[in-house]
Amino acid sequence: MKSFEYFSAKSLEEVIDLIKKHTQCKILAGGTDLLVKMKRGEITPKTIIDIKRLPELNKIKSNTDGILTIGSLVTFNDILDNPIFKQDYSILYQAAQVMGTAQIRNRATIGGNICNGSPAGDSIPPLICLGAQLQLINQENDRLIPIEKFYEGPQKTCLHPDEILSAIKIPLLRPETFGVYLKLGLRKSLEIAIISICVLISINKRLEFIEDIKISLGSVAPTPIRCKRAEDILRRKPIGNDLIERAALRVQKDINPISDLRSSAEYRYEMAYVLTKKALKFLVDKYIYRGENYGKENHKNSYKS
Repeated sequence: MKSFEYFSAKSLEEVIDLIKKHTQCKILAGGTDLLVKMKRGEITPKTIIDIKRLPELNKIKSNTDGILTIGSLVTFNDILDNPIFKQDYSILYQAAQVMGTAQIRNRATIGGNICNGSPAGDSIPPLICLGAQLQLINQENDRLIPIEKFYEGPQKTCLHPDEILSAIKIPLLRPETFGVYLKLGLRKSLEIAIISICVLISINKRLEFIEDIKISLGSVAPTPIRCKRAEDILRRKPIGNDLIERAALRVQKDINPISDLRSSAEYRYEMAYVLTKKALKFLVDKYIYRGENYGKENHKNSYKS
């Protein structure tokens, strides 16, 4: 690891000023990705700006407009410890459960998981389904961007060099909204996802069909993706096995996986189909048909290959 200049920022204003002055800097939040990459020599920043001690970025707030604001320094253990996520934003809670070990979750921040730019980030498919917007700030501007538009390629985002992610904003969910997050890895929680999927559905008042649906996958394309054409197959129609089959096949057509050390592209194609069907059947049976044939004993948030 090469030498570098280090600053421990004491305020958000100081961070923004330091980023402006040091154009080749890296932000240190939890450090679970940054420090590993530096040790391997994959990145060699000239300047490190430590933002871990900024209390204004470590808050979870819900305002009168129903917007949930999550500071970028909120850790995954913070998400697991706050009852609002388990009760109202369960897909993000489910993703936090299978994100690394307890020690990693105690350090890893949601902002770091987002800004790392990996298509395998555990928090990203749930945030896409939740319609999250990212608050990006610099000395001149404060802008909001949908998380769907944040990613431009592997390890590449639209975050400007002089910007910092300050918060994630999630709108109020519709009534009768339910979701599931599934992650496939070589090990239960220590592994980067071979593939992950999140499905969020809203059901009409008579529990007859899916009023709205969002489907998002990770590790199946250069960026996390949302499968809008598969959603269109299922939206506002009586749901049966035939539609679920069509939607799963549509998801297969919309992905573009690669082969790497963790998996072949062919295996990712197959598991995208399998996990899409599994997620949809679980949600439809549990929340629309209220059936017992696909009970909790058959459902887990993380699977071994």
